[in-house]
Amino acid sequence: MMTRTSITVGPRRSFARLLRNHLRLLVAACVMLLLTAAIFLVPRTEGAAPPVFAGEPVNLLVTANSNTSITLGWTAPAGGGVAQYRVERSESVLGPFGFIGTATTPTFNDTTVTSQRAYLYRVRAVLTNGCQSEPGNMALGTAIAFEFNQLATQQIKAQHLHDVRTAINAVRSVANLPPASWLRPTLNGQLIRAADVLELRNRLNEALEALAIPVDIYTDPILNTGANGTLVRAIHIEQLQTRSTRGVRSDPYPLEITQNRGQIGEFSAPTTLPLVPVHLSVLPDGRILFWGRDKDRVADPSTLLGATKEIAGKSEAYVWNITE
Repeated sequence: MMTRTSITVGPRRSFARLLRNHLRLLVAACVMLLLTAAIFLVPRTEGAAPPVFAGEPVNLLVTANSNTSITLGWTAPAGGGVAQYRVERSESVLGPFGFIGTATTPTFNDTTVTSQRAYLYRVRAVLTNGCQSEPGNMALGTAIAFEFNQLATQQIKAQHLHDVRTAINAVRSVANLPPASWLRPTLNGQLIRAADVLELRNRLNEALEALAIPVDIYTDPILNTGANGTLVRAIHIEQLQTRSTRGVRSDPYPLEITQNRGQIGEFSAPTTLPLVPVHLSVLPDGRILFWGRDKDRVADPSTLLGATKEIAGKSEAYVWNITE
């Protein structure tokens, strides 16, 4: 004989109450998210001043270079209030720029360079409240040392041109250009001609134009080549040494971003957001209790550079009440 087994189903009201409790919890979580945003992302009106962002450091340039270091200098932004400077470096005009160090004065010595390599630099100002400026201008630097920076009383040798060629190829590399091919690869025992200097100028100008660094007029801008060509002078080599190791560009952003800013962005420097402790619980009657702690920051006189510390702020509790 077959018998039927009946299954008892609880009242629909129990399922509906469970569903409502879950919905309440979801709504409360959304409300807490909105309250957290209101507390920490919206400027306060309770007497606290809104964040002030630093102006950009200006006039960034390379002041010295060698095989082992590149020294930078710049002008502090107007208005003061700068706690430190954030120095960034890239090995390509296309970026990215990476953080390499901080400075408390408007100068920085980069000792992490590789000999015979060129770099691009930029600097941000950081205020005592942690706000960072946009980067200022971009500077070019090449880690190389020449035998003589002043050649006026020296005999120009093949090695001098070889070193300039090395520096130019370093600049071409940071500009994403291939190494130059020289008409006379070996100059040992050869006379230095105007055609050699002209070739150096042309290959360097290609790199500077790719980097969007202005090309200044050379001394004797027109060099006559041939048997009775322009005599090579010390100033011709000195200018090539300087322009292949130091340069300034007004736009601090990678070239691709500058050209396609509508389609390509750039990540800003990391920003530390506050941790917000939040308590959330469902009460026996179905209501939801939640609260968070609002922390304030004040100047910490025990530290340097005007650092701040957290102090306990107010804590407010809320009950989300949904009637059935």
